Amino acid sequence: RSQAVAAYASLPSDVVANSLTAARSALYVAHMNGLLRIDFATRRAQPLTAPAAAALAGWHSIAWHDGVLIGIQQHGATFTVMRARLNASGTAVAEIETLGTAAALAATMNNGVYYYFPSGAEQVSVLRGIKAK
Repeated sequence: RSQAVAAYASLPSDVVANSLTAARSALYVAHMNGLLRIDFATRRAQPLTAPAAAALAGWHSIAWHDGVLIGIQQHGATFTVMRARLNASGTAVAEIETLGTAAALAATMNNGVYYYFPSGAEQVSVLRGIKAK
């Protein structure tokens, strides 16, 4: 049976999404200039705030696990695996850390483990898993 597709939320006109992940009370959207949070209750998109030194631009392959966003941040031809711990309301990054380098933007999360291809892996044939927390 076919159902009509209805818009859930609208992104700002200057945002082109790279990645999307669902949390308990919101969706998180990665785009070239930062990260957005779409609240399930209000369906409003708001940019995540972060400490001054934390760069949220260029994230891809984001995943959410228990208050943590993890993803691969692109800097030109370099890909870095990043972990961002969110505040209790999920509206701001409280802490951010670098976990390693990746060979590709492809990644996924399963049972709290983020799987990605580490840099240096021949022809992206090695898969590494790290705990989100």
